This record gives sequence, structure tokens and C-alpha cells, in this order.
Amino acid sequence: MSNFPSPPPVPQDRRFVLGQHLRMSVLTTAQETDGRHDLADVSLPPGSGTPLHLHTGYEERLWIVEGTLTVWAGPDTYTLRSGDFYRVPMNTPHTIKAGEDGARA
Repeated sequence: MSNFPSPPPVPQDRRFVLGQHLRMSVLTTAQETDGRHDLADVSLPPGSGTPLHLHTGYEERLWIVEGTLTVWAGPDTYTLRSGDFYRVPMNTPHTIKAGEDGARA
């Protein structure tokens, strides 16, 4: 894994477990940034991911901090590595899956 620092501590009400394994800490909310963005730190164990979904009100941006992450967005598939960035356009069906070492984005 990389030498990136751990995210800052966040209150318990900003920590979530999605599905069985994906862990997310919300660092800033749209309300705190005048609607400009949310920012979350997400950790995925090896082989875990999200179900197919889409966002109708915003685009999703992924910056890979550690590990690898495969993204299926619309008809395209990408394997992202530490340091890579990818933007999922609004209303685009997509899913992600962590590689064999897991991922942090």
C-alpha cells in the first residue's frame, strides 16, 4: 500500500458500513460546502465493491489513494491504481470492485 496518511478522525455519525464490507467516512458534506461537494474516504477489502447504481443529482469522482479499483461505468471498464482519478458522469450506471489488495479512494 501507499504512504498516504490516514484520514482525519470523524465523528461516529459520519462513519458508515455499506453492504457487508465497504467502509466510508464522510469528511465534508454538501451542506458544509454550500452545495459544492461531499468528500468521503472509502475503504474496500479485497474483492469487495458496490452494486450497480447511478446518481441522478451529482457526478461521482474517484481518486485512488491505495490499491486497485475496477470501475464499470456505462459500457466502459477501467482498472485504476494509486494516484489515478476517474469521473463517473451523472446518470451513468456504474459499479466498482477492489483488487486483490483492497482499495482506498
